[in-house]
Amino acid sequence: MGNIVILLLAAGALFSATLVKGEAATGVVSEVDRKAGLLILQDGTTFVLPEEISVSSLQAGDEVTVYFEVNEENNNLADAIIPVF
Repeated sequence: MGNIVILLLAAGALFSATLVKGEAATGVVSEVDRKAGLLILQDGTTFVLPEEISVSSLQAGDEVTVYFEVNEENNNLADAIIPVF
């Protein structure tokens, strides 16, 4: 039974990792500019937020992992934002 649980957990982790493509960055939120659609980490890394990503609960000081892709204009386009606990 224990082996089945481990196998299911491993399969779930592999599946979820394939849902988000691109790169990942972890850091502390410095600013969320909802009007401009930007998320800025304390290290200065800036991410462009698409409308479908809700950032209503994010605030300065939150630690997050941002999954993103870099476009032709060298902008970091956020695909997903996950809080770090």
